[in-house]
Amino acid sequence: MDTNQGYKNRALASLEGKWTNGIIAAIIYLLISGCIGQGAAMFFDVATGYGISGFWYILCLPLEWGITVYFLNLIRNEDIAYERLFDGYKDFVRIFLAGFLVSLCVVIGMLLLIIPGIIFAMMFARNCSG
Repeated sequence: MDTNQGYKNRALASLEGKWTNGIIAAIIYLLISGCIGQGAAMFFDVATGYGISGFWYILCLPLEWGITVYFLNLIRNEDIAYERLFDGYKDFVRIFLAGFLVSLCVVIGMLLLIIPGIIFAMMFARNCSG
């Protein structure tokens, strides 16, 4: 197992000469996922804005997958065409379900952490009060 500095040095070495490609891909991703969604949501009231932001997030899940694959390909010296950012839309259902399952596991994990914590806090508070 390598140290943090070792991982950092390898990452910087793999990006040598490819920074422009990475920055352009990140700008494309940020413009589509952030600016358009937030720009559309700010013209509505709070509840509708949250709904639009959530819907836009779901639509951008394949784009998030695409930028991850793009950077993996960039580091591995494989095909790095910007069109690869949108390859996730070819398999939208699978990517959506994977994102949903990850989110569900995170929520369940948080509930299993918070609810027992509240129960233990109440048990200790009852025992400490005498």
